[in-house]
Amino acid sequence: MSPRPVPAHGRRELALLVRDKPGVLVRIALVFARRGFNIERLDVSPAGHTGFSEMSIVSRGAPASVEQIGKQLAKLIDVVTVNVSPRASNAPESART
Repeated sequence: MSPRPVPAHGRRELALLVRDKPGVLVRIALVFARRGFNIERLDVSPAGHTGFSEMSIVSRGAPASVEQIGKQLAKLIDVVTVNVSPRASNAPESART
């Protein structure tokens, strides 16, 4: 008996505002790892406020699963805000600016 094919799910982008502290990226990556998700793209840049960074994470999954990851991320103490967009841009960051 062959394994069932895994259904293809769309790419979703999560935009985070996080405190600029050691270990924040590791804790965020662990949320994805514990749920068996792969991070397809990760962009981090300084935010407009000192001591904060903006993160853009792209992952593939069912909308409900990615929403759940967003809720888990929002519970982390160094994560200030989380916004989940329904679709991620296919263009690399350098092409969008």
